[in-house]
Amino acid sequence: MTRLRIEQPILVLLMAVTSCYWAFLWIEPRPTTLEDFSVLLAADTFSNGRLANPPPALPTYFERPYQLVQPKYVSIATPLPALVALAGNALGDPGRASILTFALACVSVWWMLSAIRGISAGYSFLGSMVLTTHPNLLIDWGIGYTGASLGMLGAALVYGATFRLRKAPHSAHAWVLGLGAAILWLSWPYEGLLACVPAAWILLRDGIRPPSAGANKLTLNKLLPTLLLLLATVTFTGYFNWRTTEDPLQSPRSLYNETYASVPDLLFMERPPAKDYPNISLEILYSKDTRFTKPYTDRQDLVGFLGGLAEKAKLYGNFLLPFPLLLLLLGLPWCMRDPDVRFACASLLLFGAGLAAQTFERTEFLGPFVPLGLVVLLASTARIGSFRAGPVPLGLIVITGLIAWSWNAMLDRYDDHSIELQLRPTYEKNYLEDIALSNPGSHLALAHYAQGHHVEYDWTRNDADIDGARMVWALDLGEDANREIANHFPDHTLWLLHSGVNGVRFIPHPDTAKIRQTVPPEASDENVPGRTP
Repeated sequence: MTRLRIEQPILVLLMAVTSCYWAFLWIEPRPTTLEDFSVLLAADTFSNGRLANPPPALPTYFERPYQLVQPKYVSIATPLPALVALAGNALGDPGRASILTFALACVSVWWMLSAIRGISAGYSFLGSMVLTTHPNLLIDWGIGYTGASLGMLGAALVYGATFRLRKAPHSAHAWVLGLGAAILWLSWPYEGLLACVPAAWILLRDGIRPPSAGANKLTLNKLLPTLLLLLATVTFTGYFNWRTTEDPLQSPRSLYNETYASVPDLLFMERPPAKDYPNISLEILYSKDTRFTKPYTDRQDLVGFLGGLAEKAKLYGNFLLPFPLLLLLLGLPWCMRDPDVRFACASLLLFGAGLAAQTFERTEFLGPFVPLGLVVLLASTARIGSFRAGPVPLGLIVITGLIAWSWNAMLDRYDDHSIELQLRPTYEKNYLEDIALSNPGSHLALAHYAQGHHVEYDWTRNDADIDGARMVWALDLGEDANREIANHFPDHTLWLLHSGVNGVRFIPHPDTAKIRQTVPPEASDENVPGRTP
């Protein structure tokens, strides 16, 4: 191994950390989506030394998207992204730990690429460095909260170990294979399963058929470390489910879907029965015209499915591979003699089918599929790069131009993303909390959602310890019903948040005296806004 080869992973790591940290300072990310806040709730729960929180005394006031209040008060996020966010808290911001995760993912991709016969050390380094400077990956995965780079990290470990085990079975590679599979399962279970199926198939095939001359046969005992790690992962998953849902076979996400979701996660699954939602926040979220229901209802026939497929292809293609880079795939037909490239192409077809079956589309779903996609792209690029016109390296000139063209177009997203974040109501929410907490004592804010409220900007996000927090957010269920929550927090100053078509108002509650009555009259469903009669 040459000196440059030894330095390559170090340079990739440093470049990834530098790029992410620059993006972090430039954009100043904040949690903005329901998924972000779900991860942060799980991280806060773990920071208290527990996997789940006791249910709140008055759960109806705290039912909000992407969390459960019964049988435990928990997030529906998977454990590993929450642990990354928890580590980030120790660094001053949950997103900072994502920088290291992304950097490790880029190094793992380099490690995987170096095991591919048809990709030289130079192109392995080039591909890894391209990842470290990919603007879209840096913004959404490198400094995000949802752990998208964990999918890329886990898949790179799985495939890097798989390629090496096929050549020379070694226990160290089996440990890496099990670690990668565990990372995938504890972060992106569905996408991780899709990523592990091709690796499992090819290893099983190699273990069954006779080895070629001089090759070491892959036997079950050589995969024992992988099996031990998988057993530990399954055991932990069952324990985690038991602590959060009281059922080892049911995850928080599946219980949440069973309780609240109006459509399934996969298009071919049967739609659940209509639900009677306890508040207007969830009712609007799962109405027919939101992103949480419309994809499923619109794609149940062939025309709708094909239209949705085109939308997914456009979203994922623009995110990962802008049009100029697509031209680098023109050399792919000349690479299909390489068995590793054929394996990568077949696996990507399986991934595409799995993504097509999903009801929703999120760019984070692509994490486990990036490593093999990069194998295909680099193999084709290397073929184009070998083209020369006499002494002129025409192929390399074309590659350099296409990469520069693509990156120049994607760099505009930094400014666009920064402006978008500044306009998000999460800034207002933090600002409003500062207003309340600038006053002495504890505070209870009742959130009233009116016509025109954007339901994805849910203001009732709380810490893991609701009763112990200085700032508590609860749903406004009407004057009579609110007496119950106000009496539960007798020492909290009452605030009213009104969110609707005219914007957001945050004021001391004008009806504090009435709500604080010691003998609450009996409330009826007709007097409770947000209740379905």
